[in-house]
Amino acid sequence: MRGGTPFVVTLKTLPDIAGGKRAYGLSGLSDAEALEAISTLRRINKPDAGPDWPLPLQKITAIAVAGFAGKGKTSFRFGALGNEMSNEAELLTELAQLLAVALYAAPNIAVGWQGREWLWPLLECRCVVNGVRMEVSSEDEASTWDVAPQFTGTVISSLGLRELAALWGESCIAATGGGSITELRQAAEVDAMLLMRMCMRVQAARGFDTQRQQAALKLWATKPQPAHLAAFVSHSCRQ
Repeated sequence: MRGGTPFVVTLKTLPDIAGGKRAYGLSGLSDAEALEAISTLRRINKPDAGPDWPLPLQKITAIAVAGFAGKGKTSFRFGALGNEMSNEAELLTELAQLLAVALYAAPNIAVGWQGREWLWPLLECRCVVNGVRMEVSSEDEASTWDVAPQFTGTVISSLGLRELAALWGESCIAATGGGSITELRQAAEVDAMLLMRMCMRVQAARGFDTQRQQAALKLWATKPQPAHLAAFVSHSCRQ
């Protein structure tokens, strides 16, 4: 991994019911019927499976980013992409366009994880499903950064991002939950902020680039913020 603070990407998903119908041969059922049938089949076939669907059967409903889209501190970009009406293809297209520019300023990408699952392969998969071309590949080791092992190792790699952030002293975690698009977008933004701040602690991201990121954070913190991010404002200004 090259030095410098990575450009952070975080995701939130919901079950891909249409994809689940195709995978399980349930095309004749309604969405509600298919959701119940697939959940039942998963419990039968894999009793120890958790309530969340496997990543291949999830679609991306919110994407948030944090990082520089240019060389100056005023190019700092933070927030959820699109809007509440954006579909998955529109979100992925916007992300692909943004990364094509951002990689010139931040040659590494840090992607969030879900339990032990790194989410970049899901991004690539959903781009294929939606016919979106992503210039960056997970095989490009100079660009994509599987950030979870950097922090967790093998012992606690099942920890969620917010649990791990709390261990690192990032205790100002806004409570965002639920399944509405608004709540998912807010949760993605909180995760992006947490992941970015954690990346700034990694030794490879020390020095000038970290100082530039911190200056951008303080500039961001001077502006009015929504309630789910308010906890980060005073925290950013103190550092």
